[in-house]
Amino acid sequence: METALSAVLNFLGRHEEGIGAARRALELDPSVTYAWVNLYTGLALDQGTQTALRELSQVTPTVLRATPETGPHDVALLSLRGILRVASGSLKRGAEECRTALELGRAHRVSTLSDFTHAHLAIAQHLLGDWEDVPISCERGFAITANGEGDTAAYAWEYAALCWLAAGRGEWAAALEHLHALENRHRPGGHRAHVCLVRGQQGDLRAGPR
Repeated sequence: METALSAVLNFLGRHEEGIGAARRALELDPSVTYAWVNLYTGLALDQGTQTALRELSQVTPTVLRATPETGPHDVALLSLRGILRVASGSLKRGAEECRTALELGRAHRVSTLSDFTHAHLAIAQHLLGDWEDVPISCERGFAITANGEGDTAAYAWEYAALCWLAAGRGEWAAALEHLHALENRHRPGGHRAHVCLVRGQQGDLRAGPR
């Protein structure tokens, strides 16, 4: 109950309350993966990614260590750490952790957060200049969501990465197509700011240096 409540509160922008609900869920059962995910997501949204990463680092090293014994819980937390690193600007480290988490997820047949992990890996690849890899990561993320194993919110990041990539290459028709897909896919009230940001950046790229 508290885990679901924390997710709803985070979605509504009531992050402090969401953090509290996630902590209560973990007090009851520290093995609930999504309670951890909701906790660190709430912290990142409320207090910044560095705060979330600092608290995440307090989790025992064995939980986050990439080993053959890593299980579903570990994959989710490793994915989350990679996502937060990318969001904080630590692109190379974040991309590496995203890749490791995805490899472990495939090995253990765990799809938790894998759609968001592919999406953030694509963003890191774009910013690092690994442009040929961006469509691959996005397509893998799309496939996970289409299979019903992910969250449609991940579409926002995937289409954004594809839009930035096309705009960076001067492929304006493709960039506009991805932007329209992003606008049509976003959930009501959920990603309006994200859509506006991508539209603004796409326009800046087309306008060129001022």
